[in-house]
Amino acid sequence: APRRALRLAEEILTGEERQALQGLDEAEQARRITLTFSVKETLFKTLYPLTGRRFYFQDAALDGEDRIRLLTTLSADWRQGEALPFQWRDEGDGLLSWIRVPA
Repeated sequence: APRRALRLAEEILTGEERQALQGLDEAEQARRITLTFSVKETLFKTLYPLTGRRFYFQDAALDGEDRIRLLTTLSADWRQGEALPFQWRDEGDGLLSWIRVPA
């Protein structure tokens, strides 16, 4: 819901991601916040088992419409600046996102 998404934006988005919301209507902002939340949660669920290191919403940022960039180093293999592709699709009232990493 737009009101809830906007309330959570400060917690989920980096300053740059919040700036990118400017000019979008409330529904588009909510959709972008939801996508960002989903992709960041997906990133955590993908990399935490590989690195054993906890990280938070502010430790990664969407880099365009199809990549997420690490803003902190998690391990020797997962360094600050690394960008991973993600995919997503609409799922009725929500969305589904996923990230694939090499084996």
